[in-house]
Amino acid sequence: YFKDLKNNPNLPYDWIRNKKTGEYIWDENVTSDTDSDLPKGYTYVGKGNKAIQADFDKNAGWWDKVQQFAGSGGPHVNIPSYIAGKLSPKIENAFLRQKEANRRTIHDPNYPYPNHTFSPIDFGLKGITRKEGILDSNEYDFRGTMDLGGKIIPYVAHFIVRNVGKHLANSIEYRDTFVTGGGHKLYKNAFVFKGSTNMIIVVSIGGEEAVKYVDDFMWNF
Repeated sequence: YFKDLKNNPNLPYDWIRNKKTGEYIWDENVTSDTDSDLPKGYTYVGKGNKAIQADFDKNAGWWDKVQQFAGSGGPHVNIPSYIAGKLSPKIENAFLRQKEANRRTIHDPNYPYPNHTFSPIDFGLKGITRKEGILDSNEYDFRGTMDLGGKIIPYVAHFIVRNVGKHLANSIEYRDTFVTGGGHKLYKNAFVFKGSTNMIIVVSIGGEEAVKYVDDFMWNF
């Protein structure tokens, strides 16, 4: 993951480091080493890859540094933590928009969008670009929560990085099971975000009770 950051030295990342594992986590709520939101067991690192590299040079063991020099190692940067931080609010907003789109499709003859769709949300992320190598992965899993009508719904999400301009979603479709394009991952109780491309994000939530709650939330108005 760290190699992806080298081309984006000015990204507004606020990174913290797990003292025990050495993993670098993105947390936009922590902006200094005296921040009250700094989790126990972590140290504040700073913004961008230069801060990560400086922290790694200071704290990593000699073997970790040798591996980085040889091109087979380096800082362990948790990119999904950044993706989760940026996309979780958009995911929650998309469910709220879907509820409004359903309501207006049924009750508002002047609704300006096609039935049961909403004004597009751009799920593209600064610094997270599509890699074209045959062995490169452009798919990330992350966890998040959304507040729907006062109830907190946890989920696991699957995000596909597409080319610039192809991260727009304007509808959510439910499927009891969903298999990703490569066929290597299956998600149950899946809400699929769709737009100009077939699928951008899959949000997999809990059991039948959670599914019923979300379905009722989007259709009871």
